[in-house]
Amino acid sequence: MFTYEMLLQNIRDVIQEKGLKQKAVAQRLGCSEQEFSNMLNNRKAIKPEYIPVIALALGVDFNKLYRVRN
Repeated sequence: MFTYEMLLQNIRDVIQEKGLKQKAVAQRLGCSEQEFSNMLNNRKAIKPEYIPVIALALGVDFNKLYRVRN
């Protein structure tokens, strides 16, 4: 079963894999670094309509953010 925490971890993993900084991703999203950090740390919910925008900012297909790992 896919969970919201898995989505957050997948986003964090892509950021790390690509060597990106949260600040740079936040800028691409048009939000503050603090707001994006709050999203990644589950202090602020990510609205479903933001998922494709986040994927675009990360340069990945949004399906990658929904991958399930064993």
